[in-house]
Amino acid sequence: MTNHDRWFIQIRKGLAELAVMILMKDSAVYGYQLTKALKTNPMFELSDGSIYPLLKRLEANQLVDTYWDNPDTGLRRKYYQLSKKGAQVLSERLNLFQESMDLLWKLQKEVTNDEDQKH
Repeated sequence: MTNHDRWFIQIRKGLAELAVMILMKDSAVYGYQLTKALKTNPMFELSDGSIYPLLKRLEANQLVDTYWDNPDTGLRRKYYQLSKKGAQVLSERLNLFQESMDLLWKLQKEVTNDEDQKH
């Protein structure tokens, strides 16, 4: 499997979205802050510009609350924090992800046991 495999790319996008939601669950963060945090793990690494379409999608779906800071110096930053709806969606998605992984591992174990019994 290569990192360019379409399936892997789609899984990675979904996991990156979950990771972003987790990172903004308890405190407001801005885009570059998220990108920097995600770059610590190659699975979640996004280019600097690709975080913003993801954030726009979360905002359009009312999964985040946003505000702009008003610094005395420097550039203004838009901050994102998981909304109440977003926290509920995150919980549901994490549960679904866990259930899916449990089911896949159970299936893998059953297939392995069936193969062992045939030999």
